[in-house]
Amino acid sequence: MQSLVPPITDYYSKMDIGKFNLIWKINIILVPIFFIRFSVHLYFENLTWIASIIACIISVVNLILLFSSRKFKLIGVLSVVIGVLMCQYLIFFVDDSHLMVEIMWSILISIYSFFILNSIYGTLVLLVNIFGIIIYCNYFNPNIYFIVSMDIETILNFIGVALIMSFIIQILINNISEINTKYESEIDRNKILLKEVHHRVKNNLQIISSLLKLQGASSKDDVLQCHFIEAINRVKSMALIHEKMYRTNELSGVNIEEYLRALLYDIADALSYSRKVELNVYSEIDKIDIKSMVPVSLIFNELITNSIKHGFSGCEGGVISVMIIRKSNYIQIEYYDSGVWKINIEDDSFGKELIEILTEQLDGVHHLEKNNGTLYKFEFPIDNIFPIN
Repeated sequence: MQSLVPPITDYYSKMDIGKFNLIWKINIILVPIFFIRFSVHLYFENLTWIASIIACIISVVNLILLFSSRKFKLIGVLSVVIGVLMCQYLIFFVDDSHLMVEIMWSILISIYSFFILNSIYGTLVLLVNIFGIIIYCNYFNPNIYFIVSMDIETILNFIGVALIMSFIIQILINNISEINTKYESEIDRNKILLKEVHHRVKNNLQIISSLLKLQGASSKDDVLQCHFIEAINRVKSMALIHEKMYRTNELSGVNIEEYLRALLYDIADALSYSRKVELNVYSEIDKIDIKSMVPVSLIFNELITNSIKHGFSGCEGGVISVMIIRKSNYIQIEYYDSGVWKINIEDDSFGKELIEILTEQLDGVHHLEKNNGTLYKFEFPIDNIFPIN
């Protein structure tokens, strides 16, 4: 069985490696099979011994070329072309051939070409084989019987090809299963590596946050300390994304409701806000695409920070409502807080500018409404927010 083990190739794609291995294994099996068929046909003085010995030689040549070049595509194409030509030759020109056997070979070559080449070439090969048989049956020998006679040679031939056919189809199935297993293994390994990356990024952001906290604590300027706290919260909002990605098995996006609740808790804790803030989240999408999550998280960080600092300051608490509505080609996000602002929102020029920059980064637009609270409305292209599977 050691000879069935294919040589190492330079291919990187699991599919290409699988195709190379498949051609190698099939040709290894076909060499003794065709030699046995050659011997049987020669013994019964059947003219198809010529095709059998040619097929045996071609299989040997294929193995030599595969071993020397470590490439499969040209060999795969030539194998299919020669196989089709040989089947048609046996059907049209060899009187001793058995049509049922050649049909089985034609089916086998078609299946082989579907896997080695692609569906287009596989379909083309199948059509050529079918049309060849139809033309022969209708115009060359309309009284043809699929099995000319039931002598011992015919029975052995038929059983032999059936066994070969089932064996090669089993190799195809095993090969596909092996490729799928390798793909699944690689996907699992990449998920672990990606989680490790998120974990390391989160740790690095936490270090940055700690450094900012130490730097801010060394200052006696209250305004400067406030700016440091805001900067720390922005860094934490990004670190929270990577923490969520590290702890989940779904790596294509972040669950928005879970994220917002964790973000609210972190911001309230950083600002030492002990009063109750009720958070209501309604979302028509489960998660936000990971590529857009950083700007979205920073927008929500600014909004929640401003609500707690300015809207709920001096209040017994408040309500924050977030609605994420999926339209036909865009996502609408509404952020509302019930607070009573003691300063003009426009006075927070840096936070306002940051929201505008981040919104533009996502090709979105936004506007602000003041009526019994504060309402921000955002509209973003759906491809920038919703993960496309």
